[in-house]
Amino acid sequence: ILFNHKRILRFWRFLSHIMKKQYLWLLKKWSVVKILEKTYADAVVGNVTLRRKAGVRRFSIRVSERTGVSVTVPYMVSFERALEFFLSNREWVLKTISRQREHPGREVSAEEIAALRQKAASYLPERLAQLGHKYGFTWNRVFLKHNRTNWGSCSRGNNINLNISLMELPQALIDYVILHELCHLVHHNHSQEFHRLLESLLTDHLGGLPSDIPYRDAQFPLDHSLSRARRQYRPV
Repeated sequence: ILFNHKRILRFWRFLSHIMKKQYLWLLKKWSVVKILEKTYADAVVGNVTLRRKAGVRRFSIRVSERTGVSVTVPYMVSFERALEFFLSNREWVLKTISRQREHPGREVSAEEIAALRQKAASYLPERLAQLGHKYGFTWNRVFLKHNRTNWGSCSRGNNINLNISLMELPQALIDYVILHELCHLVHHNHSQEFHRLLESLLTDHLGGLPSDIPYRDAQFPLDHSLSRARRQYRPV
């Protein structure tokens, strides 16, 4: 009887594991409700969209002039936890909104975007290859994007996305963004290990800061100083 009980218990655990994996797969691929949204009214920020989304693994906040503030969390995370995440980053959101109002994005024509894309296509992939091979990184594919939300990103599939608006930045900041995304091939987060790796590459590559970029005293001074300098620019 004890033997049968153990077999039944093992079988039940196995079946539960399979059902859980199947449920998560169905939730991601076939669920009708892949995104749930709720709005939180902040007295200063305004309406904040709290979004629970299938397939998302990390918490994120996006501040856009056009669509406002949105918080995205994994589907199984509660709206209460999403709100806590927003409130813990509220000061950053307010600073970002203030910076956007001080430096609004300029309107560009379709012809300007086309010219910028052509310029980026002839330079950014080659520059990525130069820096990537110099420091021994391996990635899958590189894509050139045009958006106003970020300068670059690195996917879980080790694909690197670079914004064509990088072509309007000084050379040191272009290299900073590229090195930043290359480091995400090793650390898919912004942990201490990530910043330590990035700081070491910046130190080797740049040696020091360009004369037109103010030095910021921090644990990772080059990373922090270049990040602050980049925030003065907006993707077109």
